Amino acid sequence: MDTSPKSKKGAGGRKGGGPRKKSVTRSTRSGLQFPVGRIGRYLKKGRYAQRVGTGAPVYLAAVLEYLAAEVLELAGNAARDNKKNRIIPRHVLLAVRNDEELGKLLAGVTMAHGGVLPNINPILLPKKTDRSTAATRLEVWLIKLLSLGINVAAGVYQWDVESKLLKARMKMQQKYLDQFYMLYDDFNITKLPLLPQEYLFTSLVGQFLPILLLFRTVLP
Repeated sequence: MDTSPKSKKGAGGRKGGGPRKKSVTRSTRSGLQFPVGRIGRYLKKGRYAQRVGTGAPVYLAAVLEYLAAEVLELAGNAARDNKKNRIIPRHVLLAVRNDEELGKLLAGVTMAHGGVLPNINPILLPKKTDRSTAATRLEVWLIKLLSLGINVAAGVYQWDVESKLLKARMKMQQKYLDQFYMLYDDFNITKLPLLPQEYLFTSLVGQFLPILLLFRTVLP
């Protein structure tokens, strides 16, 4: 009679009393974040085919994870460009529509609260000139200010020159008058001496006066 103890089998065919192995999901074994088991269950439940292979849910999970990572990366870039810390549907739409491949893949998809891409038909835009209106106005104001400054500077300079000439003339006349009164008391002084600048002006006028009279007689 065999008295050796018989091994008992527990649930699942494992030996009774033995250590239970820790279960490892197919997502972990395939190195994915998307649930492989759930996607396989949905494939079987949807009756897309009579038979579903063991590699089909792994492949589909990998593709979905890649697409999600790509969209999230571009949407995060769009959120950072708009100085936002949270991704909203608007950022997702900008990410998809600005990418050529994702735009073709999701061409017929409408995203709620996503809006549209900013686009204005060039025909509706105002015609561009060589210089904008603001720049033209600024240039006009600068020219006016520059001309005003030049006029003011010229006026001040002219006034300064005239005042100096006037002072010099008065001083010279007073000097001459004092000399004439002292030396020639018997003469009647009717004409004061001219300054060099005034003498040059009178000489130029004397030279051009016949030419002006000639033009006046010739012209009707």
